[in-house]
Amino acid sequence: MNTRVTDRLQASAWSGVKYVEANFSDGVSTNGYTWLIGGEGRYDLSEKVDIGLHATYTSGEASKTAEWAVGPSSGFNPRQNVWISLGWYVEGFEDEDFQAAEYARDGPFIKFRAKFDQETVRGMLKDLGLGVE
Repeated sequence: MNTRVTDRLQASAWSGVKYVEANFSDGVSTNGYTWLIGGEGRYDLSEKVDIGLHATYTSGEASKTAEWAVGPSSGFNPRQNVWISLGWYVEGFEDEDFQAAEYARDGPFIKFRAKFDQETVRGMLKDLGLGVE
């Protein structure tokens, strides 16, 4: 979910759930749900630059664990419909099933997002000097 709170402030939220059944070689088995919930706030400093804060929480029913990922980021728009963000998760966790939806390991990260329509692709090709008119 994503919404513009004001002209300069954007908020996002995400969630997920998974059910796991695991059988180990020593005959032990376990099952249960793992939940993930997170959010991000981004504030536009200018038309091209923004700052943000991410937080994600996960909790495992069977493992009785809970972990957080939290950290700041800064993004910029090098051109219309393209956004690049650099950030650092001060605290993080790893979950293979959820990592495709939202990166949450500790340490630095880069995100690249682009809206690909005919105008954006044409502009990118022109910027690369491929002479598309």
